[in-house]
Amino acid sequence: MSFAPPPDPIAPNRGPQLAPPGWYQDHTSQQWLWWDGWQWVSPAAPPAEPGSDWFPTTPTLQLPAALLGIAFVVVLTIATRVAVLLPATPEAFVQLALTAVSTFGMPAAAWYGSRRWGTGNVIDDLGFRFRWIDVPLGIAGAVGLTIALTIFNVISHLVGLPSGSNLTDVSKDGRNGAVFLTLFILAGLIAPLTEELLFRGLVLRGLSSRLAPWGAVLVQGLVFGAAHFTPSEGWGNLDLCLSLALMGIGLGAGARLTGRLGTGILTHAMFNCLQLTLLWISLK
Repeated sequence: MSFAPPPDPIAPNRGPQLAPPGWYQDHTSQQWLWWDGWQWVSPAAPPAEPGSDWFPTTPTLQLPAALLGIAFVVVLTIATRVAVLLPATPEAFVQLALTAVSTFGMPAAAWYGSRRWGTGNVIDDLGFRFRWIDVPLGIAGAVGLTIALTIFNVISHLVGLPSGSNLTDVSKDGRNGAVFLTLFILAGLIAPLTEELLFRGLVLRGLSSRLAPWGAVLVQGLVFGAAHFTPSEGWGNLDLCLSLALMGIGLGAGARLTGRLGTGILTHAMFNCLQLTLLWISLK
């Protein structure tokens, strides 16, 4: 596919996209600049191996990529609510259908966003990389998130917010081995991969093309919290969504710190497994 080169780096342009995001060399100064698809972001040398520095400059996707991710979350949330209002439909079938849409839809949206509003290289566009240091960072992150959410829950209890949890229905069944095994697979293995691709990949990097880095981290965290709306929790969703928004912000900070998804995926997986383990221990 042919495309026109970006405008001269010394004359930033917010007009129609002329070339895909990437590093381009100014023919006059021989300086490398990052073109995000719409404007020149900041002069810099081409980065070393991604993730080699803290708070690295990372590629961004165009804003529509973030809007696609947010739209996917909105549609899935509405579908969840509608499913609850259809008592004639078997609950197991509804849950299976929603799980399948979430499991396959999130990576599909991330892939499409990279192809449509990025370079087409999912690994580079979304930072889908792992390094050895992600293991200790993931452990520290999971512990840190557990402490932060515990403090938040204590505060929300003191101010009188109704408590909410997306594990309430699981608690009612007691120690059901088959249910917990399924949850460990879904929440401990699949969800950390799919949700990090969507929220810290597609949404965060799409928002980063228009917002300051920490503004993008904040917004995607709020979207992440809202995505966990659980109809059966009623007003408890306020506590549930705010606490998970805090988690989303923490995971976004990890992605911003390292410039890749590896740390967040491991943090997310360890946190979910820790919560399920604590719940198992607390049940009879």
